[in-house]
Amino acid sequence: MRILVDENIPRITVDALRAFGHDVKDVRGTSGQGVPDSDLYTLAVAESRAIVTTDKGFTGYRREPHHGILIVRLRQPERQEDSRRRYARGRSDSRTRNGRICSWWFATR
Repeated sequence: MRILVDENIPRITVDALRAFGHDVKDVRGTSGQGVPDSDLYTLAVAESRAIVTTDKGFTGYRREPHHGILIVRLRQPERQEDSRRRYARGRSDSRTRNGRICSWWFATR
């Protein structure tokens, strides 16, 4: 799967997605870091990528054409540890035992 990851997603998550064989474009440390949501959305659509983000603002695009939007809600300060445990178990769903990670997936129409 082709995925665009915004700068707020932990690097361990990016590494795990790549380890699972996904084509992941991480905007962290590039000219895409810090750009408005509309620019990231446009880039993702142009490159046929699903978006993985922590930014709830992307819910505004759920009725627009896209290749998938995954909004991950991670609580601090255990954000990185939750990601590490989840991917260490090889889980690809969006639930954890105590509900610390939840996500919404908006499929394309």
